[in-house]
Formats: sequence, structure tokens, C-alpha cells
Amino acid sequence: MNEYLSKVPITDITHYMYQNLLIDLDKRGYARTTISGVNTCANMIFKYAKRNKLIKENPREDVIIPKKKYR
Repeated sequence: MNEYLSKVPITDITHYMYQNLLIDLDKRGYARTTISGVNTCANMIFKYAKRNKLIKENPREDVIIPKKKYR
């Protein structure tokens, strides 16, 4: 996550940006469990920001974790 979002203020992170982060991790070959772990970590960060009124919405809500396609 640091590679993608470190320079973006938390108030500017959108659902679209976050979903693209997960898609890019999938394209780079990361395992689904790793992507799920990133998603869980991000949820904790966004919940903290929302609780402290830094953001109004959690951009992580309703994201779809990409599934691997096997042939």
C-alpha cells in the first residue's frame, strides 16, 4: 500500500483508486491471501481515519478482491 498511496493524503483516496490498487496487485502476481491481507490492513487504517473524522467514507467498502482465473 505504501508504494501506491504514500504520497496521497488520506482525504483524497477514493474507492476507484483503492480498487485499482487491488487489481494491480493481482496483475503483479500476488496471492489472493496477500491481497486480502492488504485489504484488511487498509480497513483498519480507514476505520481509524473515519473514527477520528479525517474522512467521511471508508474507500475500502464494497471493493472486490480479484479472483485468479485458472485454465
